[in-house]
Amino acid sequence: MGKITYEFKIENGEVLSFDIDPSSPTNSGKTPKPASASWTALNNHKCENCPLNPDEHPHCPVALDIEEVAEKFSALLSWKQAEVWVHTEERSYHKTCDLQTGLRSMLGLMMALSLCPILSRLKPLALSHLPFANFQETVSRVVGNYLIRQFLNEKNGIEPDWSLSELKSMYKELVTVNFSMLERIRAASKEDANLNAISIFFSMASIVNMALEEQLDEMEEQFIEAKNRTVETPAFPAT
Repeated sequence: MGKITYEFKIENGEVLSFDIDPSSPTNSGKTPKPASASWTALNNHKCENCPLNPDEHPHCPVALDIEEVAEKFSALLSWKQAEVWVHTEERSYHKTCDLQTGLRSMLGLMMALSLCPILSRLKPLALSHLPFANFQETVSRVVGNYLIRQFLNEKNGIEPDWSLSELKSMYKELVTVNFSMLERIRAASKEDANLNAISIFFSMASIVNMALEEQLDEMEEQFIEAKNRTVETPAFPAT
């Protein structure tokens, strides 16, 4: 998968562009930039469920990866309108939206590609990135991707988890990460575009965690309806 470019054409005339390479190793937290901000330190609002050792990883891998973005959007208001273009090798996406919506999509991708032991579990989704995905699309992609993993586990002699229990557990951990990341971004922002974007991303994780069963029940009804739908086959004349 080639690079993904996010381009923000903000209503004030400013243009911000970011290239994200899913195949390129991201920062582990061991090698910060010489002038990395204090809010990127691992112990600065460290997540309760973070397994990293500050002696080996003095900086949060996610914070280092999104530091440049946080700096450039730190003084921008979330409700500012923008033309957001997302270019991939296969196609381009476009959406006229507020900054927080465009940022939520881009930051979600960047965090899933980070070397954070928790957020990196979302990397398979990042490799089939769908910009501006809504809740239903997110659930379909999350569950579908997870079940493919279980199919491959079974194929390779590993006990599969068809009950989705590990998936539910993962999303509970994402909710825990939410609180600490919000505090980090708050320290990095003068205005609320960054903060609201992160909040929306993790709110989606919270909703998936709480409403997964309900959404799956709705999808089951759709599958049953499709199965029971009768299609009349045209009769062919006898030969």
